[in-house]
Amino acid sequence: MLIPPPILPEFLDGVVSQEAYAAWIKGRARQLFQRDKQRKQPYVKTANWYLYREKIHEAVVICGTFDRYSGDTLRWELINTWSINKSKTDPDIFRNYALMPTVDHVDPQSQTLELEICSWVVNLVKGYLAPEQFVALCRKIVAYREKSALPPIAALSSIDVDTLKPVSAWQRFVSNLLCRLQLDNHGEYKLPPFLEGICLQKVYTKWHLRRAISLYQRDKKAKRNCVLYNTISDYRQAICNAVALSSLKDPYTGDTMRWDLIGTWTSTKGSDGSDSFKRNYALLPTVDHVDTKSKVLVFEICSWQINSCRNDLTSEEFVDLCKKISGKSPLKK
Repeated sequence: MLIPPPILPEFLDGVVSQEAYAAWIKGRARQLFQRDKQRKQPYVKTANWYLYREKIHEAVVICGTFDRYSGDTLRWELINTWSINKSKTDPDIFRNYALMPTVDHVDPQSQTLELEICSWVVNLVKGYLAPEQFVALCRKIVAYREKSALPPIAALSSIDVDTLKPVSAWQRFVSNLLCRLQLDNHGEYKLPPFLEGICLQKVYTKWHLRRAISLYQRDKKAKRNCVLYNTISDYRQAICNAVALSSLKDPYTGDTMRWDLIGTWTSTKGSDGSDSFKRNYALLPTVDHVDTKSKVLVFEICSWQINSCRNDLTSEEFVDLCKKISGKSPLKK
């Protein structure tokens, strides 16, 4: 016996049709159910996608028009317009779909199925955190950045963007080959004084070489401007510059980063679908673009937790979002 789809809430009348709403809920329910099944969530054993559909509908009714974290007006007209191909053709996909409503677990670690509706940008920033943990993190970031005397990292680059020229194919080939063979000048990549006694020179050298290659390949796949004007050697130097300007503390929260963990990460972490590794590596130092759209390579070092939260937001945009979330009244169930 087929169970009829949930009825379109009144606040969505004239925004989306009943058919579009039913199709969206059905798609999200099936997707979440399959994902939770792969992650072996305990409540999946007694659930089916129909239950997920009802839970999503309940979350929509509770949510209404506004994002419960930032207070922004959700763009419900965007549901069903997303496709995986958009990320390949639309360079502004992150900003264009920032306020698209998404379905998220209230607490990914909960033993019961609880869902909520929030904007895509909040969903990405919230990550694996429970609501109280997420809001507490935002408040911590705002408080630390207000008292921190750190200079704006974007202003540390003295390169004139207008004078930049694309790297030739030959320059790129030679630089990439030397880096991969580890034949470039290691003298430029010495272990910073504040890391002495915490990690070894060879571990640090291997770490920033791998980060340079990984970031270069990722930016090349994403067709970012910086790849056209920089080689892997430039990435290495930019990473070392960022490390030299950093410290033991995360620039957003003030937490002491776990520099002893560099070089211990493997791609198999979390392959079982569990989020526990995210907590274990929350304070792992990572390399992040200050601005992914810039031609100039300017990186900053921050914890893995902050890096995963920021996504494609600039430092200023990320802190502004945290301020907006921190300024709201306490969350209501």
